[in-house]
Amino acid sequence: MGKYEKAKSLYFEALKIREELLGENHSTTGHSYASVAGIYESMGKYEKAEPLYLKALEIERALGKEYSKTTRIYTNNLAELYRLMGKYEKAESLYLKSLKIGEEIYGEEHPSMTTIYHNLAIYYQSTGDYKKSETFHYKALKINKKLFEENHPSIILSYHSLAVLYWLMGMYEKSKNLNIKVLNSYKILFHKKHPSVAQSYNSLALVYTSLKEYEKVEPLYLKALNINLETLGEEHPVTATFYYNLARFYYEIEEDVKKAYYFMNKVVKIRSKLLSSNHHDLINAKEGLVEIKKIFERKIPLVSSKKPKRNDPCPCNSGKKYKKCCGKKS
Repeated sequence: MGKYEKAKSLYFEALKIREELLGENHSTTGHSYASVAGIYESMGKYEKAEPLYLKALEIERALGKEYSKTTRIYTNNLAELYRLMGKYEKAESLYLKSLKIGEEIYGEEHPSMTTIYHNLAIYYQSTGDYKKSETFHYKALKINKKLFEENHPSIILSYHSLAVLYWLMGMYEKSKNLNIKVLNSYKILFHKKHPSVAQSYNSLALVYTSLKEYEKVEPLYLKALNINLETLGEEHPVTATFYYNLARFYYEIEEDVKKAYYFMNKVVKIRSKLLSSNHHDLINAKEGLVEIKKIFERKIPLVSSKKPKRNDPCPCNSGKKYKKCCGKKS
């Protein structure tokens, strides 16, 4: 989070200068509002980002730039923020407005349309409309393939998004092959501790879980989590997602209730700080914690003075031998 804090400080400094020199309602000051909003969004501080994006958009509209390139960008950014906040109706309305502005300014196959298509694809993926999602993914991919070589980050991003979509659609082998391609490409394009590499590990872990190749899952989740903790920090929404996936894996597959409870509790704490109380991601985490807690409390053993032997079942009821669980700490 250190780099984000440094960037935020510099953007605030620029904003203060522009407010003093140009006034709050100048278009250039609006750029600064949007920049600070973008940093807050990257940090997962959505509630702080929203009023700044709205302010930037309000300035452009007041200047009569309803259908400008800048208005399209701000509209798209606000739509993305609302998607992340779980405000889907607001998000869709703004996405479609951004699409309309983009088509009027650029036409359907202009390079600038790829971001709009990609974000709409992710939105429809989030809401379960996989057919629409696939359509927009391929629109973005078609344009990018005309512009770039096969291993360009924009093309790999499209492949990654399609890999996730195929997993959601139950096309696990297709998703696995595409995820492996994406992971190998990201390792070449970025350093091995880049957040995009972490996302690939996480996606591949989900696929292996669906394919019941369980022995491959935990190492991938832990790699993803460690990268995010180092690059984005613990209190980031993506880190919370990795904790959530790991908790579900320990609970549903490994039947390790102790670890599942530990990680799901982290998810609830992080999401409670970042999201509104009615956000579906927070509700899912709270429901998951209640579910796990019931089993966890049921399995808490009575205090015994007798220490278990190394090969005895662990008294924490994880299902593992004592030497491979709580006995490690002894």
